[in-house]
Amino acid sequence: MNIKKYLNNIESLANRNIALSGATSGIGYQLAKHLLCKNASLILLARNPKKVNDTINKLKEIYPNSNIDYVIYDQSSFLSIEKGIDELINKNIDIDTIILNAGVLTKKGRSKEDYPLTFGVNYLGVRHFIEYYASKVNRKTRFVIQGSIVAGLSIPKNYDSKSNKYTSLTQYNVSKIYLEAYIHYLYINNIYPNYEFIISEPGVSGTNIISDLPSIIRILGRPAMKVIFQSPKKSSLTALIGVTNQAKNGDLITPRGLFTIYGYPKIKRFPLKRERKYLFEKE
Repeated sequence: MNIKKYLNNIESLANRNIALSGATSGIGYQLAKHLLCKNASLILLARNPKKVNDTINKLKEIYPNSNIDYVIYDQSSFLSIEKGIDELINKNIDIDTIILNAGVLTKKGRSKEDYPLTFGVNYLGVRHFIEYYASKVNRKTRFVIQGSIVAGLSIPKNYDSKSNKYTSLTQYNVSKIYLEAYIHYLYINNIYPNYEFIISEPGVSGTNIISDLPSIIRILGRPAMKVIFQSPKKSSLTALIGVTNQAKNGDLITPRGLFTIYGYPKIKRFPLKRERKYLFEKE
């Protein structure tokens, strides 16, 4: 089966209003194309006005009759997240699904709350989005959260989330471990009864997320990823399924191939070993 044929079997998303972060490149951009192909209306959440306008222009060339808007939003800043959500609410659009896809993998920089940028964006930024949005919006909403295969790994002993001593890969792994455990914790405890939470994992894809790794890894890794693993176009299908009626509250969607690193989407239940309730019960 090719991707075009796969998309033909996906239900129409006409009359669906979907907010999507991280759509200016990689998996997020391909996901935006899939959503528009199925006639969804999009609001892109992005921190760079020029990039998001360029992205909208590119998408409009492919889907000239599409309905696309945007909100400026920086996931590394709680204040920017709140301003973005306030603007989103002020648009008076009934958003039924929010896809939080944006993420980083870097050793450089810190969030506005003074955490390493990777942990601050991938976990704390998503968490703050959900908690602030819930304080403002009480209607039925589905959240599709972009997780990662690395969420099955272990957290380093005595991990210090404020420290910058860890490698970028370790920070990325831990951010996704915390993120998936947090999303599942919201689901199993029914913290927000009007919200649905679905985790999607794209598998391993040849995206630009490795651009901040050491040069030797970039040089060797990018071609290997593109040859061995699947394209962003295919990797984005797991989040697409998260939007549809095939997915239900609490689902985990991964590629169906070997070690869930490639393949078309498969819907699962969240693994017990990843729950890590202790991370949140002590709060």
